[in-house]
Amino acid sequence: MKQTLILIGIFLKEAKNVLTRATRENQLKVYLFSILGGGFMVGIYFLFHRILFKLNSFEIVGPILMEKLLFLIFLTFFIMLIFSNIITSLSTFYLSNDLVLLFSNPVQLSSIFSSKFIATVFQSSWTIVFFGLPIFLAYGIVMKSPWYFYPSIPFLLIPFLVIPAGIGIMIIMVLVRIYPVKRIKEITFFLTIAFAAVLVIYFRSLQPERLVNPEGFSLLGDYLTFLRGPSSPYLPSYWVCVVFLNTIKQNPSEIFFYFLVLLSNAAMLYIFASWVGEKIYYISWAKSQSKVSGKPVKFSRLERIIGTHPLRGYPLFKAFLLRDIKLFWRDVTQWSQVILFFAIGVIYIFNLKSFRIQTASTFLISFINLGFTGFVIAATGIRFSFPAISLEGKAFWLVKSSPCPMKSFLNEKFWTSFIPLLGLGEILIIISNILLKVTPVMFITGIVATFLMALSLTSLAVGMGAIYPYFKADNPAELGMTYGGILYMIFGLAYVGAMILLFELSFGSGIYISIIGVFLLNFFATYLPLKNGLKSLQQYEWK
Repeated sequence: MKQTLILIGIFLKEAKNVLTRATRENQLKVYLFSILGGGFMVGIYFLFHRILFKLNSFEIVGPILMEKLLFLIFLTFFIMLIFSNIITSLSTFYLSNDLVLLFSNPVQLSSIFSSKFIATVFQSSWTIVFFGLPIFLAYGIVMKSPWYFYPSIPFLLIPFLVIPAGIGIMIIMVLVRIYPVKRIKEITFFLTIAFAAVLVIYFRSLQPERLVNPEGFSLLGDYLTFLRGPSSPYLPSYWVCVVFLNTIKQNPSEIFFYFLVLLSNAAMLYIFASWVGEKIYYISWAKSQSKVSGKPVKFSRLERIIGTHPLRGYPLFKAFLLRDIKLFWRDVTQWSQVILFFAIGVIYIFNLKSFRIQTASTFLISFINLGFTGFVIAATGIRFSFPAISLEGKAFWLVKSSPCPMKSFLNEKFWTSFIPLLGLGEILIIISNILLKVTPVMFITGIVATFLMALSLTSLAVGMGAIYPYFKADNPAELGMTYGGILYMIFGLAYVGAMILLFELSFGSGIYISIIGVFLLNFFATYLPLKNGLKSLQQYEWK
């Protein structure tokens, strides 16, 4: 325990030194980030407060729908946490740069495991806490919870966050121990496919469309019975949800029982993961450090395609493009998350097909659908486009000292991000609009708006990644937690919201204002980040 506390203390001292020894400019950035982050959380709170207030106004059905919505929120958090912990634990337990130093010192294996366990929980869960706190506050205020509900939220969430961490860490340790290092990429690929398939099947088995389709029930009593039915009572998401709801309703007997269930399962999984780590962690880590000889992956066909016209006249662009494709394919923590976004899109499209939407509400749902598409593009950008510059790592000095213009380097990062994001967005908006049976005008509007959002969000991600590079990151997951990463998400989501409002205005009397607003918004969102990013890279000095 003492050694574990020392390792955690080192991490805290590093964070403290970053804040206390920061320059005046960096301190101003921290203040600005705090203000923007706080504003973003306030926006989430008011959005859910409005939704919950309207639901609560419906007698009988409203409060039940609020509880069902909270069940679905926690279920989504739990599924996302399992996958996030699988990917993050691969980085923290096997790819972190400090492991060689830790294992070469007289530090107990259990202390190393415990410190990495805590680091994994923090790195994989901070976004859930960031987005979840405003939602929980909105529930507490709308449902008139007692005062002690609010300070108890962190204590109620901790065991819920530990459970998926224990599951993800054990999965990765067993995979690395059993299979050769060169096959981890294949195993993770099939694992994510299986995970995505289970995710889709499970969400469809919940039949969420029945929540807003009471016509499918012959009697009101049957509908209420369906709403009051348990939502996966054997999952931790159900236990924590029951604890939250009963804390709000001041029902101590239910709080005590389900919190003990949650706490005991979290403790059991941590103890079991520690036991597994004691048996196989060091052996699997040592095995992962050995160079395994094997048949290299050939990219000869890809090289021929990239080397043909029209890229033949751009040798620097071609070289960077081929190198980035190879690095992307070799990095499990990068490409495996593509399947997660694919699974989310499939679930969303399946639900669109299942919901019975009236013609009068199709216009509103179309803009909600456009907003979801923009959110997917922005979320994909924070995972792949924003880290594009920082993932150069310590090798960036080679690019900086070479005769390669920074403009060519930045252009390659932009185009290799823009084309995949554009394809993802257009496929999602086209399929969803076909299922929604929107008008031809809305169909064309969706395609044009998605193109503009992909263009601006890619520029924003790549540009801000160049303005705020972090070449010392151990894994890409850390980059989303940096000042620049969170700032990009705030600006990106604000941009998507502004685009939705402007396009909605174009269907009213303000069509000219909308056209001018869309042009100016996308011009500045595309031009300024890339311009400032190029200037930042040209002036960057290696520290």
